[in-house]
Amino acid sequence: ALSFPNDIHVMDWHRELQYVKIVQDALIQGKLPFNVTNMNIMYTAHSDAFLAIPIYPLSIQSILLFILDPMSFHILNHLFLILIGFWGCHLIKTEYSLSFTSFLFILVTFNFYGGLVAKMAAYGPSQLGYYFSPFIILSLLKLSNKNNAANQKDSFIWSIYLALALAAIFFQGSLHTFNCWVTFLVLWGLFNLKDIRFLLVSACVTIGLTAMRLIPAAVT
Repeated sequence: ALSFPNDIHVMDWHRELQYVKIVQDALIQGKLPFNVTNMNIMYTAHSDAFLAIPIYPLSIQSILLFILDPMSFHILNHLFLILIGFWGCHLIKTEYSLSFTSFLFILVTFNFYGGLVAKMAAYGPSQLGYYFSPFIILSLLKLSNKNNAANQKDSFIWSIYLALALAAIFFQGSLHTFNCWVTFLVLWGLFNLKDIRFLLVSACVTIGLTAMRLIPAAVT
């Protein structure tokens, strides 16, 4: 049987695995972890309010924590999200009829991007939202497609897809990746003012979907 270590004191791994352990305990006990003793030692927020910390992963696959320890869950979740990223890259390939060579280049560049590799080595679980990035790229390409400019219905649908991708990133606890994409989208909107209304729709939908994570952090 495979066995993974659960006590890794390299960079922030021990903290991140502890966040996952707290989520696991909350699921098993059926209690919301409003406050966690000594939380301010793990996360420098000067508060024990765990729900106010936006970098813990909490998504549909978290139900696996009923049967897996935090590290095993992280490994399996990572493999699952690699497949999600592959699917996103494949959608781009299909949409633009890319050759196999181009698709392979995208895959290698996407999966072995130095920023991701370095952050994954240092932090682990909170970086997995990165694998939803192809869906953001595809949504922006579709929004900026002049051939679809006349079809506002399609543009609004893609703006909702964009919001879903952003929310998925945030629910993986990938706050830094989320912030980077939001910053990029703000700049993209400034240079594509004709599409700003679609970005505003995405912003509203994203806030609505992530309110349960955003509001406790903002209030605290």
